[in-house]
Order: sequence, then C-alpha cells, then structure tokens
Amino acid sequence: MIKSIVLLVLSSIAFGALFDPDVDRDFCEVVTAKGYPCEEHYVTTGDGYILQTFRIPATRGPAPPLLLFHGLLDCSFTWIVNFPGQSLSYMLADAGFDVWMGNARGNRYALNHSTLKPSDAAFWAFSWDQQVQYDVPDTVTYIRTVTGAAKIGYVGHSQGTTQGFAAFLSNPQLASQISAYAALAPVVRVGHMSNVLLRFLVDLNPSILLQLLGVHEFMGPSSMPFPINKVIEALCLEVPRVCSTVIELYVGPSQAPSNATREQVIAAHEPGGTSVQNMIHWLQMVRSDLYQMFDYGAIENQKIYGQNTPPIYNLSNYPKTIPTAIYMGSLDELADPIDDAYLLSQLPIKPLVISIPTYSHIDFVWATDANRLIYDSVVAFMQKYSSM
Repeated sequence: MIKSIVLLVLSSIAFGALFDPDVDRDFCEVVTAKGYPCEEHYVTTGDGYILQTFRIPATRGPAPPLLLFHGLLDCSFTWIVNFPGQSLSYMLADAGFDVWMGNARGNRYALNHSTLKPSDAAFWAFSWDQQVQYDVPDTVTYIRTVTGAAKIGYVGHSQGTTQGFAAFLSNPQLASQISAYAALAPVVRVGHMSNVLLRFLVDLNPSILLQLLGVHEFMGPSSMPFPINKVIEALCLEVPRVCSTVIELYVGPSQAPSNATREQVIAAHEPGGTSVQNMIHWLQMVRSDLYQMFDYGAIENQKIYGQNTPPIYNLSNYPKTIPTAIYMGSLDELADPIDDAYLLSQLPIKPLVISIPTYSHIDFVWATDANRLIYDSVVAFMQKYSSM
C-alpha cells in the first residue's frame, strides 16, 4: 500500500496523471485485469531448473496451443506489455488459441531449482545452449502433456529465435512436435550487431566481465549491488524524459509508436535478467561472428565437446517440415539486416519473409502498431498450420 501511494504521487508529478496500476500487479493480475483468464504453471527441466510458465487458456473449448518465448534480458512479461488488441498474446487468445508464455532459466520468473539456489555459483553456470537443450523441449513436452496436443506452434523473439532455430535443427523429435514457427527479429549471427551496451561489453573483454561479476546474475531482479529494474523504475517515475533513453540502452532505439505511459510498467517488470555466462556467450558470438556453442577454452572444449572449438549450429540442418515465418526490421541494431540475410541464405527452406523498414529490435514486442504490421500476419500464419 505504501509503495502504491508513493508511486501514485511520483507518477502524478512525472506524467501528469495517475500511475498505471499494472506497476504493482503481478503477471496474472495484469492479464486478468484486461479481462482474460490466466494460469501459472511450473516446468521442471531435465537438469532441475523450475521455469514459471504462464497460460491464457482458451475459453471456447479445445484450442491449438502456442508457446511464446522471449528474448535476451527479457521475460514473459514482454508479451503483455501493451493492451488487448495490441499485445500478441491477447490477439492470439482472441483468435481462439491456447496461449503459453515461457521463461528461460535465470530470469525473474525462473529463479528456482530442485537442488540449487540463486546464491550458488552453479545455478548461474549456463548460457542459451542449456535453454536449447532443456528449456525449450521440456516446456514443449509439458504443454503437450497438459493439453494433449500432438503439436504446438512456437513464436520467438530475439534470443527466443536463437534457441528456437538451434533446438529444432538439433532435436528431430522436438521438431516433429512443432506445427509452425514465427521468428520475430531473428538472431543467429551477431557479427554486425551495433547495440551500445553489448558493444561496450565486447570491448571490455568477456574474461574481464567474468572477473568483475563472477558466475552470477546479470541485470536481474536480485543483481548485485542493486536490482537494475528498481533504478530504471525510479528514473521513469521521477525523470520521464530520460526513461526511454535508459530502456533503449539495452533494447536499442525505437522510432515506432508506443504507449508512453506504459514505460513505468515496463520499468517495474523489466529487464528479466540472465546469467553472466550467457552474456559472455553472446560476446563470444559477436567476436567470432559464428552461430556456435559456448567456448570454454580448448582444454574444456575437448572434455565437453570432444574438439578444441565449440560446435556450430548448422542451419542447413533446419527441418524442412516446419512452416516458418520470419519478421525482420531494417533498423534493428541487434538483428542486423546483414546477419538476417545470412540466416535466409543458410536455411534449406523458403520461409515467409516480412521486413518492416521502420522497425528496430524491441518494436516487434512493444510497438503499438505491431498489431497491424506483424501480429495480424502471425495470427493468420498460425491459424493456417495449427490444429488440435
């Protein structure tokens, strides 16, 4: 109650209006406040991580299930940032789908483990390789078990596409369970990435980053020395003119229309966080310009992979059986158009490709015109290929 009163006063000064009550709501409270049902589920992965997974169940009988997976430093909240008619999750629910929103290990909704605690270094010893190996297939298995569906649709944004492509090309059984795949701002190679934060970290050197931060959380809700989202939330409430600048530091600049008053809500729930090791994996990929597994160094690589260098995720092995749609942005500084062209050149299929000249990386999930520029197409694409 005290927090609500303080935020109410600050927001009235900063925005000239009452603050958005979604600031204080948890995930399902946000969803139900918009008139939709919401369920919380917990997926336990093969290596013990417990991933909180959210569901907007269909209200008109059996419906084809879809799994939405977020990007780097993000979480499932990205799919409900905007209002009904604007957020992909609500639009899919309105279209009759059974909508599931997954979370990758180590973000704010996935900080539990069957034996480890977030205070244990071993808890954070992962990168997106483990999300490929466990998080995606185990979440798909859980959804299929609950719903009884033979196949499910998959929508990924950013790192959600990185792990999607890798998981489907390396796991034939999983690939056979995917009815259709929509990749928003896809990322496989990042050699031409120009994001300020990631470029700074690359220049800093991954080994220095590990020495400074250790095997720990990165930009998460309990990160040391302070939770980064609390700092961003305070800035958004007290100094709104710098709020967008701070948020764009890690998501990239945007020219697309957005709900300005939702920035306080975003700041209260984002970023989701990840591990330092996962960030190092991305920095390695920027330096190598390769779509490959985590590099532990030649000696450890031999022990883990049986070779001196990390294996490459070979896109030519992507299954031809998965109908695929790719949505790209010409202004995307994380999924650069040059790297997008590489992805398209390597796939053994001809996916549906839609490019938005005015879109940057985060616009695919937060822009208010994404409903007509992208989501209408995603809904139609999934309707074409999805069934119970």
